[in-house]
Amino acid sequence: MQQQPRFDWFTTKITDEGGQLLHIRPSESTSHDDTLFLDEQHSNLLTEILDQVANDHSLPWSATRQAVLRAFVKVLGPEH
Repeated sequence: MQQQPRFDWFTTKITDEGGQLLHIRPSESTSHDDTLFLDEQHSNLLTEILDQVANDHSLPWSATRQAVLRAFVKVLGPEH
């Protein structure tokens, strides 16, 4: 079975209202070309989803977080 890529998310900017703009990139990469920058709406959505996952202790945090990040990259990534 092929191993799924791993992703991390980072804060790109703090907005004037105190929100965060986020980006996602493969865990092993530091290349700007591999980075998916999220707009404010998508950043808020990702933050809320990850907050819900973190608060639901029945879900495995690491695996669920990776599934969510892969979904964002699949739907919003440059090849789409």
